[in-house]
Amino acid sequence: MCRIRYKVAIPLKKVKCVRQSQNVEKPTQKYINIVTVDNFDFWLMGVLKYQKTFKYLEQAISQVHH
Repeated sequence: MCRIRYKVAIPLKKVKCVRQSQNVEKPTQKYINIVTVDNFDFWLMGVLKYQKTFKYLEQAISQVHH
């Protein structure tokens, strides 16, 4: 399996929602799913400060949409 790292910039106004997820077989493997208004999915894996990052994304998105 080959891993390719890349950077993506998504304007906050284009983000529809952000969700938490985890591997059912390995609960320590957690993911953040970002869904855009045009229904593209982006999965963040290996986030060091998972909970803090998720809360920050939620707050940032809610400020833009209100």
